[in-house]
Amino acid sequence: MLQNGSSFGWLAVLGGIGTWLVLAFLSWITHRANRRRTWINRQPFPHYAEQGLPRGGFWRGFLWTWAAVIAAQVLVFLVAGFADVLPNPTQVRGLAAVVGLLLLPVHVAFPVLGGCAYHFVRSTRIPRAGRTNPKH
Repeated sequence: MLQNGSSFGWLAVLGGIGTWLVLAFLSWITHRANRRRTWINRQPFPHYAEQGLPRGGFWRGFLWTWAAVIAAQVLVFLVAGFADVLPNPTQVRGLAAVVGLLLLPVHVAFPVLGGCAYHFVRSTRIPRAGRTNPKH
């Protein structure tokens, strides 16, 4: 597709890169989870060691990611509003309208993915040595 001049070839390239990034993230989270399980098993009382470790965090990741999506939406509206100072105002407004419409499903998808990612990172964390309270 790229050799024939089609712009859809770049979508295939971006899809491949996205797939590799997802696989890398899952591999990293699996490594962290295995390290956490090993740390728990090395403790004198493993069933008690697991109780004080952090869990949750979905809503924090969800809200931070949603705030980033809202900031991107506001940026698109500002670009559309100040299109008169740019060289091609009609093209800028048209592009801003398309990007604004594409951001509507992102308001659900990205915050859910961000919440899941933050939850996975938080729930696979190992307390540092020397800390008495592993919740912080």
